[in-house]
Amino acid sequence: GLVITGLTEADVGTYTCTATYSNSEYLVRSVIVDSFYDITWVDAPTEQYPIAGTSYKVRCKVKANPAPLVDWYKEDTRIQDGNGFVKDIDGLLIQNVTAEDDGLYKCRAIVLDTGNILDRDIRVEVHIPPTFAPDQVSQLEVVEGEMASVRCAANGKPEPKVTWIQMPEQRDLSEGTERYSVNKLTGVLSLNRISRTDNGQFKCVANNAAGQIERLVNVVVLIKPEVLDVTNVSVPINTEARVKCSANGNPLPSIMFK
Repeated sequence: GLVITGLTEADVGTYTCTATYSNSEYLVRSVIVDSFYDITWVDAPTEQYPIAGTSYKVRCKVKANPAPLVDWYKEDTRIQDGNGFVKDIDGLLIQNVTAEDDGLYKCRAIVLDTGNILDRDIRVEVHIPPTFAPDQVSQLEVVEGEMASVRCAANGKPEPKVTWIQMPEQRDLSEGTERYSVNKLTGVLSLNRISRTDNGQFKCVANNAAGQIERLVNVVVLIKPEVLDVTNVSVPINTEARVKCSANGNPLPSIMFK
């Protein structure tokens, strides 16, 4: 006879034994070899992270022989099909994920023929894409030589990371420079000893595991008026005199004589 030691799934199948009798009669006998094995989790991560606003399948793929049935619970309450849930052979489909879908789920595998039951706890943490907090400026006027700060706050889950980029050079200011510093907790960009070269756009980028958003802040550097040239003029009495006076600044200053 045939002896199979250490039977595995690969050994399962139909085996055929053939023989001849008295060199004339041909004998054939087939035998089905099956195996019984316990519940095994194939693809069932214990922590899973759907994104709000999408559909997501909480993965729980299980195998056993005889084949198992799978049921689902959330916080020990049995989940019914409907109300945004669809039970599938390899997981639980959540339609239009919201923050309320956060929680502890239980995937239960049951083998009716043997009465065997095995549970798998799965922590579902819903990730929420970043959004910018309201009432944030899109333009900031600052005075040359002084200091100023601009806030870029974002909400989301996990907490978004805020990065500031100076345009158009795409210069990352996150780690700070001699004149720039970024508070990574509050998203505040501080500008010290403001220079005319700071005039232009700064981009705030907020990102987390669920997505990325960005917004531009236009920085306008105000330059105090500076008289560039005044020419002394000597003319005879009762004749016309023209005095030249030029000045620079931002915005361009108006000139008055007193």
